[in-house]
Amino acid sequence: MLQLIRKLAEGAPSEPAETSSTGATMTRRGALAALGTGGLTLALAACGDDANDKTPTGAATTPAPASGSKGGPKGWDGAERYQYTADSAPGRAVEAAKKLKAEGKAPDTLVVGMYAGSVGNYTQPFPKGAKSVVDVWEEETGIKIKFVSIDPAQAYAKATQQAATKDGSLNIALLGMADVGDLAEAGLLLDLSEYVDRHQPDWNDPKWGYAGGEQITHLFNYYNGKPYAVASDGDFNMWIGRRDLFEDAKEQRDFKAKYGYDLKYPQTWSQQRDMAEFFHRPDQGLLGSTDLRAPAWGWINFVTRYSSTGNPVQMYWDDEMRPLIAGEEGVKALKHLVETTKFGSKDALSWTWEQQYANWGKRGAAMSNSFNNLTKFMKKGSPLDPKDSGAVTQAFNAPGWDVGGTIVRHSSIYFNQASAVNAFSPSKYHEAAYVFLQWVASGPIYTWLTANPGGYQDPCKIACLEDPLVSESYTPRTIEALKGIIPGTAPSIAGLAGANEYIQALDVNLQKALSGQSSPEKALEEVAKAWDKTTDKLGRDKQVAAWKAQRPAWPTKADTTTV
Repeated sequence: MLQLIRKLAEGAPSEPAETSSTGATMTRRGALAALGTGGLTLALAACGDDANDKTPTGAATTPAPASGSKGGPKGWDGAERYQYTADSAPGRAVEAAKKLKAEGKAPDTLVVGMYAGSVGNYTQPFPKGAKSVVDVWEEETGIKIKFVSIDPAQAYAKATQQAATKDGSLNIALLGMADVGDLAEAGLLLDLSEYVDRHQPDWNDPKWGYAGGEQITHLFNYYNGKPYAVASDGDFNMWIGRRDLFEDAKEQRDFKAKYGYDLKYPQTWSQQRDMAEFFHRPDQGLLGSTDLRAPAWGWINFVTRYSSTGNPVQMYWDDEMRPLIAGEEGVKALKHLVETTKFGSKDALSWTWEQQYANWGKRGAAMSNSFNNLTKFMKKGSPLDPKDSGAVTQAFNAPGWDVGGTIVRHSSIYFNQASAVNAFSPSKYHEAAYVFLQWVASGPIYTWLTANPGGYQDPCKIACLEDPLVSESYTPRTIEALKGIIPGTAPSIAGLAGANEYIQALDVNLQKALSGQSSPEKALEEVAKAWDKTTDKLGRDKQVAAWKAQRPAWPTKADTTTV
């Protein structure tokens, strides 16, 4: 599968690989990063100060583009949708950049770290007749952009090395959502509060802001109550089911005769278990459910089950950072994960997205949990979709648990690319680096950018979910599903120093339970012990403060959206 995807790409770099004990051929960091960056992109290229403050800055309202807008793309049908006035987040960024350039406070060229597979979002002209995103920035501001390609398998190591050596060669550093706390504490990431207050990004704007509003803004950009990052990705997970199976009259009759209720896309985890069992016909080339279990990939499928065991949401820690994960809620979630593994591939503990996507393209599963760009790849004529599986793929939200009479359902999110101003770069250029990030992550520009098939960056703005180019690229059914999924998204482990260490402890012990080396109860007890050790090592008071500051990133109501 990987070889096939690489053949589709032009000049896409390969990644170093490492074999795990389960046979998976990627490092944990490399695997996690590759999904949102190098791996899927290869195919895509071819086809406040108060820790308890719940109101992030950057909530300016951006006016809709008007006739004669002075900024943004021009010269092609639909370009006006991405244009902006001077009194808007991208307009303010451009005006600030020009002023900084005139005052000698902006370099001739900003040096930007970027995953190799996503550079095309910025540099490839799209659609026909348009200039590239970078061309528009350079023409409007006079500041050039130079991208330094970063191997996703080495991104975190590179960032930590930059912090250790105080390397200021990049004006803009690259990171993932889970990295913000560690890199902020290491001094690499600049606190952006001053610039956010001054230039007012549209992060919480009702038209152009992040889908999910302040909750998602906190999740993506904040650590310990302050903005350190500017996210430009939307790796929201969604469930998918085969319409040709779920809507088949015979399948519906047979299912009801066996289980006593109607066959529909599963609303509860109990239903998901029954349906996975019902459709699991490996002798016929059909697997019941292929949500992943492998190291680096499978832990998110525990998170979606766990976060939905409480109303409105089940958190990882209590107010003093004492782990809750080993309680009955965690055991319930893990037992379901373990039990339903038998309805997937016999090699489930080594399947990554490569095998999952290849299997789906062959109509080899009834349902799965995937990244939202699966429907972008599963289109008739694509070598990834030899049986036109895209035509029968239905996106839907995660199943949930019945908690006191309410069906609580939460999706989650994986890696998610972000950028930050490198605190060790020349300080007189810090503001110029920030305003570029404000411009490129603004609603009008990011919506145009994410529709571009030249890179991986997925929808994360409100405007993306109403845009015809984005809908055409990702398919209307995926966009409709995302409208319900995003507001109820429960954070994976992020917004903390040591986030990757917490994730690693969870991942390792989940594998022990999935492989039969440990009971679910024992595995989660070991997670809790490891988490307490990490918290005490980093300083419990400090971690508690950051955990409380991250609360606005959590949903405040149960998500009961249906298909």
